[in-house]
Amino acid sequence: MFGTNPKSYCDELMKEIPKRTMRERVKLMFLIPLLLLQWKLIEGFGGTLLLSLYDLVGYVIASLAVIGVMWIVLRKTAFKPNKAAVWMIFGLALWSIMIFIGLELAGRHVWPEGPHIEMHGTSAYVLAAAGLVILLASLFWTSFKKLYRRPKQS
Repeated sequence: MFGTNPKSYCDELMKEIPKRTMRERVKLMFLIPLLLLQWKLIEGFGGTLLLSLYDLVGYVIASLAVIGVMWIVLRKTAFKPNKAAVWMIFGLALWSIMIFIGLELAGRHVWPEGPHIEMHGTSAYVLAAAGLVILLASLFWTSFKKLYRRPKQS
């Protein structure tokens, strides 16, 4: 089905995919930090939400770094059927886990007490619910829009 060279077949498919508009790219760039912070906002369902500046900035930077390295590793190993690719992906997963454990430990023991926002009760629940709505909308909005799109009248 792919011929003798699957990489060239995939390259041809990639050329046929329409490019994203600048508006779509800007929306994605604003959405990425929001999606990365959802883990913290969901804690508000416990009734208390503590947002530390150092934790939030560190988490967003570390997440973007992990996503960038993951992108590079996946591009390098996409068409290589060797064990080195498996070990590279395993190493990336282990490295990612260590980074986030390190961030959690740094937040507790290394970083100074800095500016933070603390919310209790209703405000914590509302922010957690808003975060959950943003997360669900970002995951399912395109599918929902396609499902309920009205046919054009001619």
